[in-house]
Amino acid sequence: MAKKIMLLLIALMFAFVIFNDYAWGQFRTGSDLVMLWRSHQQVVNRPGNTTGEEVQKSMWFKGYVSGVVDARVNTLYVPPGVIASQLCHIVGQYLDAHPNEWHENGADLVVKAIRNAFPKK
Repeated sequence: MAKKIMLLLIALMFAFVIFNDYAWGQFRTGSDLVMLWRSHQQVVNRPGNTTGEEVQKSMWFKGYVSGVVDARVNTLYVPPGVIASQLCHIVGQYLDAHPNEWHENGADLVVKAIRNAFPKK
C-alpha cells in the first residue's frame, strides 16, 4: 500500500513539473514559502484528508527546502541523521517566528533557518 502511494506521489510530482509553468529558485520569497508551509502542515497533520493542490504545494515545499540545503551543503552544517521532514519543520517554524522577513528571498530564509537550528561548528 505504501509503495502504491509513493508511486502515485512521484507520478503526481512528475506531472506537476512537466505541466506547470511556475518559475522557481530566486523568484520565491518568504511569503511564497509560507503558503507552501501551510499546505505542508495540512498534509502532515491531516493525512488522507487533503486536496491534491495541498499535496502538490507540500511536495514543492519539501523539494525546495531539500534543494536549497543540498545546494548549500558546503556552507551549512546539518547533523548526520537529520531527514528532510525535520528540515521542513525547522524552516516552517522559522518562517512562523519571523513574519517580518517574509519579503526576503526564500532560499536565504531556508539558509537562515538551518543555520539558526544548527550553527556551524
